[in-house]
Amino acid sequence: ILGIVMGDFLSKLFIDVEEIPNTWYGMVQLVFLFFVYAFILCKGANLISDGSELLLLVPKWSGLIGSIVLPFLGAVPDSAIVLFSGMGDQATVAKQISIGVGALSGSTILLITIPWALSIFAGRVSLNEKGEGLYSRPLDVKADEFHKLQDKDKKSFSHSGINLDKIVRKNILFIILSMLTYLFIQATNFIPEHTGKYSKWVSIVAYICLAYALIVMIWYFVQQYRHSQSNIVSEAMKQDLIKKSIRNGLVNISGVLCSEIESITQPTDASTPLLPEDVKEHTRILLRGYWLRYDVNKDGVLNVPELRVLLRDLGEDMSVNEVEEIMREFDKDRSNSLNFDEFCNFILTLVEHKRSGKLTHVAVDPAGVCEDDEEEEMPEDLCHLTPKQQRHRIIMRAFTMMIAGTLLVILFSDPIVDLLDVFGTRTHINSFYISFILAPLISNLSEIIASFNYAAKQTIKASTISICTLQGSAIMNNTVCLGVFLLIIAIRGLQWTFAAETIAVLVVEIC
Repeated sequence: ILGIVMGDFLSKLFIDVEEIPNTWYGMVQLVFLFFVYAFILCKGANLISDGSELLLLVPKWSGLIGSIVLPFLGAVPDSAIVLFSGMGDQATVAKQISIGVGALSGSTILLITIPWALSIFAGRVSLNEKGEGLYSRPLDVKADEFHKLQDKDKKSFSHSGINLDKIVRKNILFIILSMLTYLFIQATNFIPEHTGKYSKWVSIVAYICLAYALIVMIWYFVQQYRHSQSNIVSEAMKQDLIKKSIRNGLVNISGVLCSEIESITQPTDASTPLLPEDVKEHTRILLRGYWLRYDVNKDGVLNVPELRVLLRDLGEDMSVNEVEEIMREFDKDRSNSLNFDEFCNFILTLVEHKRSGKLTHVAVDPAGVCEDDEEEEMPEDLCHLTPKQQRHRIIMRAFTMMIAGTLLVILFSDPIVDLLDVFGTRTHINSFYISFILAPLISNLSEIIASFNYAAKQTIKASTISICTLQGSAIMNNTVCLGVFLLIIAIRGLQWTFAAETIAVLVVEIC
């Protein structure tokens, strides 16, 4: 009843696609409407993903977010399509449920076929006789002559490939366990329909399968959380996210480093160093990409104008004289510029001063404005906040993005299900096939692009992230999305008549 009421309410907010003329220009309207809905659903899915990823910048939450929240929220768009395909009256459900099945099976098959192959292709390197990848440059090879994938191996399937971390093998267990749910629900086809209690037994089996899927999902989350602190995937994803957030102006580096430092350091006294050595090394890794961003003339050092731009992006808008004074303090080799080591020492000192409140905002000297002052890289709502205030703003922004994305997905999943149903009727194509192809592209496009971009970095970490992301998506489809579908079957008293889809999913996952 709740589903019917909710479906009727949402249908009043959108165009009734049944009323669009069944003519060629009506078909143009349907196609245009599909692209509008698809675009909005993609934006909603991206908002959910970006918002949850943003919470990784909060150290005390990063393990929970990376191992549980991110995979779960990634299944929301597909789950919403499956859910709304099972709403409405009995006649509508019987017709539209195939759209949900198409979205579910299409999404699972898509994620572990095309993106999987692209990830291997993009991340492959030359392999030696033992199958070890050429990820490091040999000492006798010059840097400008080194290529991880050598020309002679580009067309070889036996001498090129990727190496992965052991976490990939561990995830295979959960893929196997999660796909067993399809076999269990398929067993309802052996229940005699003439007994009169067929629907009751199907509902019971569906509830049992739902409980099993939830157990596998929770077990998967627990295992992922246990490995989140030392997991190569979690750390690598976090570092990439930090760089992405800094680059997109969502956070500045002082706020990030303050969070990182506070998460692993204890209160210091006069006899302890300002920052532990592991924090210093962690900072150096993070700052390598950041350093290249501000070294505009690519001479390997930061001069006064470049340092001033960096300070402004850190929320410290200083005059030329003040920047020169800082330069003199940290320029140990007296070159009137900062090399990478001096730059790292400067950033660590700046962050520690910000944490202790010793460094305050200084008004800019109008006479010393540099030419790049027009190019603000940090939003005004973050530029002059303290690290603590910045983290609070990041949390609020993350939840706002996730809530907005979820609302968009919920609002537009129902009308796109109706649209796919009408589109299939008018083109005389089974709506299952339409949703099998189009729905997964709408809900998983960002994951496909992200996995390819990760793999293209040609490192073991990047390839592991790429494959683990796709594995996690498949597991979530087999538990969360299939769980929603099982709930619909149990509540609405539907039959499981999807043997072909089950076989297709099982064959692809086994391969």
